[in-house]
Amino acid sequence: NFQTLAEASRFHIGNVLVETILINSVTRAFGYRLTYGDYTLVYATDTPPKTIEQPFLKFVDSADVLIYDGTYSDLGYLKSATQIGSRQPWEIGTEIAQKANVKRLVLLHHSPVQSDAILDQLQHDIKDRFAGASVAHEGMIIKLD
Repeated sequence: NFQTLAEASRFHIGNVLVETILINSVTRAFGYRLTYGDYTLVYATDTPPKTIEQPFLKFVDSADVLIYDGTYSDLGYLKSATQIGSRQPWEIGTEIAQKANVKRLVLLHHSPVQSDAILDQLQHDIKDRFAGASVAHEGMIIKLD
């Protein structure tokens, strides 16, 4: 069975509570908050690079894991936001994680032009901003504990 979801939907799949939020009005992308027992994972990609809004902070509040859009970071991520003119998605992700008391931040949806060396450098540098951050990689397993 397929079901069309609406913004701010709440439903169960087995013992998992699923909640939705509209995170990009242009692409109509939703974020998903999955809660199972005492564990919460939030999946939010295709996020617009803009100011962090309070409803989204509330949606991700105290999540064990936030899987967030880290796409199109380039070598500009080594510079400050004022030098490149705008914040990179990964910078917004670290700010959200800090403000919302998220335990772990996982960045995914990387640009296909980024080499493994660039992603390794990003992994190293994001730890300076948020100790619980990591760059998603093939075969990655996230344990909720």
